[in-house]
Amino acid sequence: MKYFNEQLQKLQEQTARKKHLESTLKNLYDQQRELQDHLRELKQICQAENADVEKLEKFSLAGLYYLVTNQKEEMLDKERQEAYTAQLKCDAAQAELDAVTEDIQKTRALISELSGCEEEFAKLKFEKKEKIKQSGTAEAMKILKLEEEIAGCENQINEIREAYIVGSEALRLADEIVRSLDKAKGWGTWDTFAGGGLISDMAKHSHLNTAQRLVGDLQLKLRKYKTELMDVEISADVEVGISGFLNFADYFFDSILVDWTVLNKITKSKSQAEATRNKISLLQYKLNDLKTAKERERDQKREEVDRLVVEL
Repeated sequence: MKYFNEQLQKLQEQTARKKHLESTLKNLYDQQRELQDHLRELKQICQAENADVEKLEKFSLAGLYYLVTNQKEEMLDKERQEAYTAQLKCDAAQAELDAVTEDIQKTRALISELSGCEEEFAKLKFEKKEKIKQSGTAEAMKILKLEEEIAGCENQINEIREAYIVGSEALRLADEIVRSLDKAKGWGTWDTFAGGGLISDMAKHSHLNTAQRLVGDLQLKLRKYKTELMDVEISADVEVGISGFLNFADYFFDSILVDWTVLNKITKSKSQAEATRNKISLLQYKLNDLKTAKERERDQKREEVDRLVVEL
């Protein structure tokens, strides 16, 4: 019977892992399609914004009008800023698409390695059941059922743990973004009200550039976080909140559409980053509570198995 138990545990872990990977792969394909559509839209917007810049830079009736009214440079700066923001969104979406495509390839390879494990698990489980039936004891059947439930708890705990690890990485990135924007806001305040000059302006831009770089990293991590959470049973209100993660980069870049060196634009971006950080933190607390509950359930079932074994 020991052989059956060891092999069944191994095959059940493989079967659960394969099911998890197949669910992840389906979700990744959905993300890939959404990102491809989103990227096409962003590229069209980017082309349109660049075209607006070219119209003003070249001779045109619109350019002539703004030149005559002394507004050409102002309009040109505005169009360039909008084109730059559109390109930021394109780059972020392309990076997400590349990362998802790579994850699809890796996930398919892992699924291939587990091919046939479900059939082996079902066959061995049937053989063990027959052995237990021959013993003719209700306690033996109950032990088998409890062992399967324990393995199920272990699989859920592993899924929660994997999601929590990704969430911790996302939380760290969100904290770094908030700190960078907070520093930029401080320098921006100094620059606005105390005339900080070149040094404060350079420091402010340095922190803003750091925040901009981290936003792309966080967007990728949030997408992976959402994928991991798909396999964890959590409350409906939290599931609704997760969907907002996928648009974090868009919201962030929209906050800086005109001129993100302006103090109120920095403040708006910081508020968006803080809201995302708080949402991640809430989910992490819920995951930790859920893992604790599953561990308690698993331990109770193990105690019940031990009691039955002693009694047999």
